[in-house]
Amino acid sequence: MTGVTFKEYFDALLEDELLGLKCEDCGEYTCPPKSTCENCGSRNIEKATLSGEGKIRTFTTTYTPPLGYE
Repeated sequence: MTGVTFKEYFDALLEDELLGLKCEDCGEYTCPPKSTCENCGSRNIEKATLSGEGKIRTFTTTYTPPLGYE
């Protein structure tokens, strides 16, 4: 399993790069990164650079920044 930390994720966004995860078991992509596949729950996930095209299913407004982004 090669995951993506939120710091890596946000740093990549600053460089106009979108990181996510690809499940090696079912082939689905997950973004933003999580510890397991959103589709099948597998931990067999690898870091993937995404194209930036897709559908927004939901969104979250964060009022408390993640560590390192105070």
